[in-house]
Amino acid sequence: MSEGQWLSVASTHLYRPRLGVKTRVFHLGDYRRASVGPGQSIPEDYFFVNASASTVLLRQKILKKCRDDIYHFLNHENGQIAIYDAVNPRAAGRRSLAKEFAKNDVETLFIESACTDERIIEENVRSVKISSPDVRVLKLLL
Repeated sequence: MSEGQWLSVASTHLYRPRLGVKTRVFHLGDYRRASVGPGQSIPEDYFFVNASASTVLLRQKILKKCRDDIYHFLNHENGQIAIYDAVNPRAAGRRSLAKEFAKNDVETLFIESACTDERIIEENVRSVKISSPDVRVLKLLL
């Protein structure tokens, strides 16, 4: 996640409770890391469209856990806003996600952040490479 996206998520998450709105962030990367386990790495093809069948099953398992937690928060913990923080770069994927949430009476709003300033993009890439929990795990394994 880029710094700009994180700031958007964090400010939304922090601002809502002040209005009396029960909000929680569900970051898919956290679910991925928890599912794989400490010291373990994700399959090499995890982030690729043409992933292997076993990798696709792993991704589906992780998504299901995250979505189940979202539904539980909204339906059983009086949650009002669930921030599903994940990369959904393809329009078809966003439509599919919105359709699934709609089946469960969850309204969706997609918030995208865009940046064309190459300096900021480069800083974000460097920052992620240094501070990402995924990168920290890789450093421990090396």
